[in-house]
Amino acid sequence: MTAYGLGPVPGTDIALAADIIAGETGDSRHLPQLPARGLGSDLIGRTAGLLEAVTVDRGPRGWRLTNRPQLATRAMWDRMERDLDILEELWSDGVDTLKIQVVGPWSLAASLELANGHRAITDPGALRDLTAALHAGIDEHVEDVKKRFGSNVIVQLDEPLYADVLAGLRGTTSFDPVRPVPSEVGADGIEQFSADLLNFTGQQPNWEAARAVKTTIIDAALLGTDQDGIGEHIEEGYRLAFAVNPFAESGAIKDPRQVSINLAKAWDRIGHSRLRLTTDIDIVSATSGESLKDMAAAYRFIAEVADILERDAGDL
Repeated sequence: MTAYGLGPVPGTDIALAADIIAGETGDSRHLPQLPARGLGSDLIGRTAGLLEAVTVDRGPRGWRLTNRPQLATRAMWDRMERDLDILEELWSDGVDTLKIQVVGPWSLAASLELANGHRAITDPGALRDLTAALHAGIDEHVEDVKKRFGSNVIVQLDEPLYADVLAGLRGTTSFDPVRPVPSEVGADGIEQFSADLLNFTGQQPNWEAARAVKTTIIDAALLGTDQDGIGEHIEEGYRLAFAVNPFAESGAIKDPRQVSINLAKAWDRIGHSRLRLTTDIDIVSATSGESLKDMAAAYRFIAEVADILERDAGDL
């Protein structure tokens, strides 16, 4: 069982975020994303900046594909380079495992627009080119991270729009809907990337796509609503990571032991042994909060939950 962050963190100071990640997650670190820094720091913008031979610019409704690099694209390139330089200096003591987060092919194609305003997912040629560019961009990014940190690099694909892609998206108008992507086609598209993690938080997981990766990240609340899906997925030999919200409604940090007890009891209802809870499950923080103080507390919380479950799962 491992505890780690999903990627996005509060604030605008990457050095401070890196210090918290190193201090609270040890050798299971991840590249921090700081969306509060503005244009190009959002999940789509950061991934678009990695694309091989594909460039983007800000359009009327979001990111739009362009024929040549624009100021926004060059700014994203520069920011990623500076971020990695800073992290390389701060983490010069070495990192065993380092996780990178990128948008998956379906959410990326659903978010980027063509010059005519239509989503890239609507054009088979654009979808094919975009998928190839994402492949190449991830490969180059992984090699760069390996060279800088000498780490085992874990690739996390985020698919926040996957359920919408399968259901059918809204087009440029309500009279021009985007056709649903068949489930098997969607799963094949995920499998092509040979990713380590697939992030399905915030939605009902598609279990067919989940079988395209080793570990799928889902909301811990699904332990109470999709016991059959979770049980079958584990039985088939796959792993899961449960995203737990560390914060109570009051904003205070929850009691990690009580959360561990609740997770263990919910796991019992699935029918698998407590041993599999410690070997086939990871714990992640569903949110890093609104401040660096929140972030540190959230990461400390998930580390404590993972430690309690590994140490005391049989006795909870």
